[in-house]
Amino acid sequence: MNFIKDKTVIFVANRAFALYSSRKLLMKKLIDNGWKVIALTTEDKYSNKLKGIGVVIEKLNVNRGGFSITEDPKTFFKILSIYKKYKPDLIHQFHAKPIIMGNFAKMLVSPNSKIVNTITGLGYSFVAGGITKKLASIGYKFFLSGSSKTIFQNRDDMQLFLDNNWLENEEAELIVSSGINIEKFDYVNNKPDKSIKIFMASRLLWQKGVKEFVEAAKIVKKEFPDVQFELGGEIDQNHPDAVPESWIEDAVNKNFINYLGYVNNMDDKLKEIDIFVLPSFYREGVPRVLLEASATGKAIITTDSPGCREAVIENKTGKLVKPQSSQDLANAIIELVKNKDLITEMGRAGRERIESEFDIKMITEKYIDVYRKIGFNI
Repeated sequence: MNFIKDKTVIFVANRAFALYSSRKLLMKKLIDNGWKVIALTTEDKYSNKLKGIGVVIEKLNVNRGGFSITEDPKTFFKILSIYKKYKPDLIHQFHAKPIIMGNFAKMLVSPNSKIVNTITGLGYSFVAGGITKKLASIGYKFFLSGSSKTIFQNRDDMQLFLDNNWLENEEAELIVSSGINIEKFDYVNNKPDKSIKIFMASRLLWQKGVKEFVEAAKIVKKEFPDVQFELGGEIDQNHPDAVPESWIEDAVNKNFINYLGYVNNMDDKLKEIDIFVLPSFYREGVPRVLLEASATGKAIITTDSPGCREAVIENKTGKLVKPQSSQDLANAIIELVKNKDLITEMGRAGRERIESEFDIKMITEKYIDVYRKIGFNI
C-alpha cells in the first residue's frame, strides 16, 4: 500500500465496533488523503471490516469495567509499545482507559504526537463512585494536559471537566453525539394499533436502567395488559454492574417482559416497535440507540440525565423522566399509550431532528475541522 503523505494516525478504542460504526467515514477520508490509519482496538469481525477499507489493525484488549490490577497494566504497556513503534503524527483516543493511559504513554515515548480525545460519556466509574471514580478523576486531571483537543459529546461532561480544571476552555470542543448513518434507518411511523410494543436495548447493566424498565412494565401491565415490553442486549457477567441472567429469567417467567438476547438487526427491529425506552443513569455520551430509534420514527422515553437528555426535545420528540424512578417511567409510558397520536407526532419530529443535527456526514466534517484547528491540512 502506498501512502501519498508521510502522515500516520492511530485511533484507540475499547471495541472495534465503536470505530467501525462511528469512525469508518472519518478513517476513510484520512486514507483518501494519503494518511496511514492504524486502529488499536479489539480483533474481531468489525476490525476485519476496517481492514477492508485499508486500516491497519493492532490488537488491544481493554477491561471495560472498573480498575483491574491485573489487566490494566497489560493494556497500558500495549498502548506504550504501539506508540513507540509508530510515533504517529496524530493520536485519536476514545473511552476513559485509552484516553488516560494513552496520554501518559504519549508523554513517555512519542512526545511530538498530537492527541485528540473524545469523551464518549463517563460511564460506570462516575456513577459507582469510590476508588474507580477517584482514579479516573486523577487520571483526567494529570494526563489531559498533553492533549491538543478534547471533544465532548454532551454539555454536562464538558462543563464537569472545565469546572474541575481538568483542561482549559480552548482545549475543549463540543460535538454532540457520534452521529448515525441516517440512510441505514428507514422512517416507519405508522399509528400504533391496540397492542403497543415498547422496546429497550442496551448492555444489561443496572446503571442502564434495566430494573426500572422491568418495574415500569409491571406497573403499566396492571392497567394495560396488552402492552408488550421487549428487552434486548448482551449479558456481560464480567462487568461489576452486570444484571444476572437469573434475574432476567425471573422477569420473563413473571410475564413482565420478553427477553430477545443480543439484537443483531437493530435497524429492522426498530421498525416493529412503537416506543423506545432507555432509562439509563450511566453518564452516557449520547446513546446511539436513541438516535437510531428517532431516525426510524419512534417516540423516545429516556432519563433527564447527562447524555440522554441531549437526544430528546421534551414533549416534542419524546419524554424525559427522573433517573431511577420506575413510577415516573411508567407514568410517561402510560401517557403515550393513552395518546397514540402523540406517539406518531413525536416520531415524525424525531426523524426531522436526526436529519438536521445528527447525520454522520455532518459529524465527520466537524471532526475534520478539529484536526485542522490543531494544524493538519486535510
